[in-house]
Amino acid sequence: MLCIDLGVGQARDLAVGEVTKKREDPDVVSLVGEMDTELAAARLALRAMIEAAASALPGPGTTNDGLIARTLAGRAAVRTVEKAMEVVGARPARRD
Repeated sequence: MLCIDLGVGQARDLAVGEVTKKREDPDVVSLVGEMDTELAAARLALRAMIEAAASALPGPGTTNDGLIARTLAGRAAVRTVEKAMEVVGARPARRD
């Protein structure tokens, strides 16, 4: 999961670098804000997963907490990359 966080962070940085000239466009500013919010959510969920594994006693509750955090982190990571693609003008392909 840490390597995913690094990759998602790089996608965010690349997208922001691409649109530096579009800072005055309110739509771009909004998308970058949404992207940063999703990245923060992914990082918070990842931190929660690590903290649960490191400090809690093994058992169903700890396992459940870890799996919920992993799912939330994964979903937020996907949304971060989707927003990064929107920021640079690409349309993400969805697997629904």
